[in-house]
Amino acid sequence: MAWEPHVRPHCQDSRDHHFWLPAAQPVVVGESLTDIITTSAGPVEFAGGSGPNVAYGLGRLSVNTGLLTVLGADRRAEAIRQHLDSAAVQLLRGATRLRRTSTATASLDSKGSAAYALASSGRCRR
Repeated sequence: MAWEPHVRPHCQDSRDHHFWLPAAQPVVVGESLTDIITTSAGPVEFAGGSGPNVAYGLGRLSVNTGLLTVLGADRRAEAIRQHLDSAAVQLLRGATRLRRTSTATASLDSKGSAAYALASSGRCRR
């Protein structure tokens, strides 16, 4: 890993106040999926997954962040990409490997109780 000098922003004389940070920025690893919430009004979809959520938060904090994940070749993957792009998260190469993007569905009844269902393509494209 390469290390580069950085200057503390509050120091007047940068020659005497260097500290060292790794040149690599954080890379988050985790599953990407689409969260689907189904109510009596119909379904609503959101980009989700713990890895993308962490990467998105870091990106919103202006941290140069990469995400290592897998996606399908579908509209849901494109929605996840757009969501991550809005926070300047770099989706690392090789992400599109599944036939379809995984989903997590929460169905809410009239009292607000939820039933959950997970779906994954389970197969990589060749």
